Amino acid sequence: MNPASATTSPMSPLPEELISEIMMLLDSYSMLQMALSCRSFHETFQTKPIRYIYELGLNGMQDAGSGKAPDELLVLLRDRQRGWLELDWKSDHAVKAPGAQLSLKLVTGMLSYSDGADIVVISLPSARKAGHTIHRISLDFEIRDFAIDPSQDLVVVLEAIELPNRDRRLSLHCRTISTNLAHPNATQGMPSFTVLNHPELGNELWNARLQIMDDVFAIYSGDEDRSRLLLWNWNMGLLLFDSLDEVLPARVNDFNFLRRDAFILTSSISGGRIHVYRFSPSAPTTPIHIASLALPLPSPSYTVTSLWTPPAQLQQHPIPEALFMHSAESRMHAISVIYRGSVDWSLNSKLHFLFVRNLTFLRYVDGPKIATEPQVVSWEQWGGEREPIYTDGSRIMVNGRSRKPYSALYA
Repeated sequence: MNPASATTSPMSPLPEELISEIMMLLDSYSMLQMALSCRSFHETFQTKPIRYIYELGLNGMQDAGSGKAPDELLVLLRDRQRGWLELDWKSDHAVKAPGAQLSLKLVTGMLSYSDGADIVVISLPSARKAGHTIHRISLDFEIRDFAIDPSQDLVVVLEAIELPNRDRRLSLHCRTISTNLAHPNATQGMPSFTVLNHPELGNELWNARLQIMDDVFAIYSGDEDRSRLLLWNWNMGLLLFDSLDEVLPARVNDFNFLRRDAFILTSSISGGRIHVYRFSPSAPTTPIHIASLALPLPSPSYTVTSLWTPPAQLQQHPIPEALFMHSAESRMHAISVIYRGSVDWSLNSKLHFLFVRNLTFLRYVDGPKIATEPQVVSWEQWGGEREPIYTDGSRIMVNGRSRKPYSALYA
């Protein structure tokens, strides 16, 4: 619609300041729709504060509270967007990486790794910060796993000790990245739990992994036969949930946060499911199983044997000198799916990938009504939306239609 020929809206006599406030409450798509409905709205839409909020949303970003004027931020945002589109680097810096045998974690401009004894955190250079700094966190115990949140100067470290009876005692330490001291926002006392020695499986922790989401952290460990999920509020020193006392879905493969009050579990049951949960981040309670999203099958002769998603730390707080930060809704989940023959095991295994925006899952979390039983959603129902992208490397399913892959999806 041409805004110059649009009819006058009944809201147009409202003060421009009020119209601006209304627009700022909308997402970018709704903001544009409102702007195209009448001339006066379009004029408000063209003001620098509104354009800044609109283009932030288009880029999947949100303001980091720098205090700079919207017109200045809009110029910097467009410069950032142009730089990424054209891969126009401001400068080049060489940072020495560890050996290939160590797993690297990249969170909010900080690269970290551990050799089991120390944790090394490297603050990487950026367009606004030249050079880099290195923090080495030395501990007097073996590091089983760790997670960092630079926006809170936080590192959470998992310690595992084998007891005389062969049970394994796990403890979590909350420390600062900058000083390697106990984090001031963490309550006294270390959260801990026990992995009992199983007569057949032993006391081993399979794929134990930590994740942080604001004031909540999670530890997920196990495999399809034995898995365990624990949620803590580390500010309050409160155990929110321990799946040892509850029943998780069968054949759980992986865990990932959606935000501080929601998460997903992936499972290979029934041809592959992504289970969506909501929980209280401040009180012990059993998470509510909201929905189970089914995955597509390449053919009826195949079934899902495993699916996992790497953790992607979602920034909850701005870091010093930051102008923008990624929004929770725009985060992308990259889910790897392995298929094999459901009956004929001689069929070749297939590796496919599913890319889903966080917003797709959050729509179920923030739905108008939570049913007593989880909603089972077919791939045709949720995979036909705009967000999910499903590919086996040779074709891509978008909106339920097969297309040739775009190279940008693999960048």
